[in-house]
Amino acid sequence: MSARRAVRLHVVTAPDPRGPEGLDALRRGITEALDVGAGDIRVDLRDAHVIDGACLAVILRAASSMPTGRSLTVAASADIARSFAEWRLDTVFDVVDVATDQVASSTGRE
Repeated sequence: MSARRAVRLHVVTAPDPRGPEGLDALRRGITEALDVGAGDIRVDLRDAHVIDGACLAVILRAASSMPTGRSLTVAASADIARSFAEWRLDTVFDVVDVATDQVASSTGRE
């Protein structure tokens, strides 16, 4: 019998990551999740209608800071998930369409 390691999932919710308050909340949530030291991170952007460059920078920095063995998933609306996949960001972090819970992919993989 093999021992399975329980993986914790840290969910960071950002209802509207635009503007200083929303961006600070997103950055703070991701930083806290990274500081915990174990577990995967899911950034929930289901209520965000637009992602600006500053928000994307926070997510990309988090993706580059993820320790080996941990994953970063961004759950977003279909339009944002599709855009992330078209921009090939699905090669940097996992992208999920929250409406269908399907992985958005530029490579056709799911």
